[in-house]
Amino acid sequence: MKSEEILEEYKKLEEKYELVLKKLSELEKSDNARHTLIYKYIPISIWEEDFSEVFYYLTNLNFKEITNFESYLDNNHMILYEALKKVKILGVNDFSAKLYGLTKKEELIDNFEKFFSESTLEIFRKELIAMRNGINYLEADAEIFDINSQKHDIFLQW
Repeated sequence: MKSEEILEEYKKLEEKYELVLKKLSELEKSDNARHTLIYKYIPISIWEEDFSEVFYYLTNLNFKEITNFESYLDNNHMILYEALKKVKILGVNDFSAKLYGLTKKEELIDNFEKFFSESTLEIFRKELIAMRNGINYLEADAEIFDINSQKHDIFLQW
């Protein structure tokens, strides 16, 4: 092959490569858009939470003196409430706000702890115990109450 032919073949390959990159970019954008639409419109409550400060708080407790963390929480309710204050809600979908009878997601994000019931507080307690034991998954049935005090039964996955 002559150098001109090689150069021509190279240009063709380069064009094909650019076309493939463009298609991949389009697919990625459409995939992200699809996931965004699902998150926004699915009739399931989805929360994005950051528990890093909770984890840091729990690891700074003097665990050497704590032989039974469950009993410790039962006898020190303030630990539970302090940990709850450290949860950061990064986002919720539209259905989450609707479930709680709110019109804006920000109302739920900024005031989520006000919607805790005995049931959800007990689940949070179990989440802390799970974190303490290195478990990062939990399922539970719970009751929540919306802004109008109407009860809703939910299935929670954490």
